[in-house]
Amino acid sequence: MWNDFPPGSPQQLALDTQWDINVESWIRQAYVASIPVPGDPTYFYDPSQTPIPQGTAAVQVTWPAWPNRIDFYLSASGGDLAANPYGWSHDQLLQLADTGFAGPNQTLPFPPIPAVWGLQCPAIDWDPQYMTLWKTFGPWGPRGWLDEYCEWSVARDDHGNVLRIDFVCENPEYWYTLWSIDPEAVRAIYESTLNFDVPAARAISVVLDDLYLLDPSSGQPVIDPSTGRPGYNPLNKWNAGPISIRGGGQSSGGAMHLTATPNTLQTELGLASTATVQRQIDNTQTQALICCSQYGQIFRNSDPHIGQSVNQAVSAGPNLVCLANPVGLYIQVPDMTNWIWRDGADVPDGAQPSDCWQIVRGNLKLTDPVTNQPFPGEDYINGDGVGNFVLHAVMQIPKAWLEAGNSVTLSDILVDTVPLKWAGQVANHTKVGLYARPLPAGTTPKQYPCQGLPPLQPPPPPTSPPSQTANQLLYANLWNVYYNTSEPTPQPAQQTLASNTVIIAVRARQGSSSTMVVTASPPWSQQPYPQIQFSIDGTNVDASVIATVTNAESVTYAVPGNSYPSENTAFTIDVEISPDAAPGMRWMSIAYSGQSPNFAMPSLLLVLAPEAPNA
Repeated sequence: MWNDFPPGSPQQLALDTQWDINVESWIRQAYVASIPVPGDPTYFYDPSQTPIPQGTAAVQVTWPAWPNRIDFYLSASGGDLAANPYGWSHDQLLQLADTGFAGPNQTLPFPPIPAVWGLQCPAIDWDPQYMTLWKTFGPWGPRGWLDEYCEWSVARDDHGNVLRIDFVCENPEYWYTLWSIDPEAVRAIYESTLNFDVPAARAISVVLDDLYLLDPSSGQPVIDPSTGRPGYNPLNKWNAGPISIRGGGQSSGGAMHLTATPNTLQTELGLASTATVQRQIDNTQTQALICCSQYGQIFRNSDPHIGQSVNQAVSAGPNLVCLANPVGLYIQVPDMTNWIWRDGADVPDGAQPSDCWQIVRGNLKLTDPVTNQPFPGEDYINGDGVGNFVLHAVMQIPKAWLEAGNSVTLSDILVDTVPLKWAGQVANHTKVGLYARPLPAGTTPKQYPCQGLPPLQPPPPPTSPPSQTANQLLYANLWNVYYNTSEPTPQPAQQTLASNTVIIAVRARQGSSSTMVVTASPPWSQQPYPQIQFSIDGTNVDASVIATVTNAESVTYAVPGNSYPSENTAFTIDVEISPDAAPGMRWMSIAYSGQSPNFAMPSLLLVLAPEAPNA
């Protein structure tokens, strides 16, 4: 796939080991979420537990990289289910996607939109009488609206001409994992990637301090107890927002990995798993199916299409379905068939606009180890039907042209006869993809009723402790800083940096004592506090890991993978791990007096032996 360390090096071996643990954890969580009714079979499989016959083909699922919800809610044409009152032009939407604002002076912000509720889903009601139920357009964050698992950042010259566009679909979980292995490697990869093929005058220098998670009250790095080194800030100065500033000593911005809160790999696996459940409705209507099944975000290009594709793959066999290895999201080479240079553009003889598309990270193609053939897909370079595995691509004038004296920018390219002014013009010709691998199921799946839709009005708060499920576990010192740090967002909304963390099992040693925070939903923070327990097998209580709740408070944040913030409870817990605790993953249960333990969330805590390496 892609190695960030020399093959066979201690760092690469540690990274491979930790990454395999992470992916298997998310698959286990997705598997649990895919069970429609306790005791009924699931049609989502775990590749580590299910034999895959040699020769079993993978299927590519692709969708446009352009954020469809911007079109649906704001454009003059709107969607076939909405007649929005805004009527923004295509150029306004392109500007909005690139900057977070629109209008002549970039002062027009994201407007509010209706919530999707009740029996009207997937229809939208713009009646002003319901404006109290409207919400700020999301996802929030410095480029949260780029929610099709593809984000970008644009650098321009003093005249507004486009110099460079960084496109990225790398998941944030990978970068957190890479940081846990070697922060210096992360720094070096940031610098080399953002300097790829740029002239010296636009080169940047990345220092480790730029990437540290800093305590806003002291300005000092926050130490991650699992590594003993500073934690990672996913919205650091080189990965925040859609605008890159280059030159003049004030350089900042860039795109290194996904930052929109729903753009996570754990979410992608969860979406695929819950989409395997067959429903008592026709699965040919994409938006109706996502309303019925309540997976992902309605009106995106990605979630509804991914879910429908998986759902239909199950029913067509019938089949079991899981995402194919390497699990991930991949940019496809843009279709630049109708792109030309403007008349008189100062380019080398024979130069093509496609020469400006540069793959920085990832692969143009990969061989599927199960079929020994290239993964299939749409390849616009040579039309050979091979899929692309691009993680980070750059659109820019090659440095060799500039050094040869050619005076040209990307704005000299005509995209469908229009000068290239916005990154969204490229995104409109680009797709993002993933791979699923169906296996024969042998049995026909049941069909289940639709999930309950949200009520028109929020339900009243509970009067007794609800059945809570854990969402995320973090060391307390990391959580406190992430949660108390506000992230930049152009929307008239406030969002905490905790929304840009990831769901990766906390690593703790045998014989250790530490303070952690677990978030849970639905919210309930009243005393007496619940009993929080761990389990190795998801059934029996593990007495070697003891958690004591010392505090509970209501918190509002977008749980990683979600598009909007929600109310949760943050439990502060003291965790004691016996020296004799068995190494391995733990499930978590949150149960109040009178409730039986319910180990509904697997893979939140990883117990390591004292002699195990930090991997």
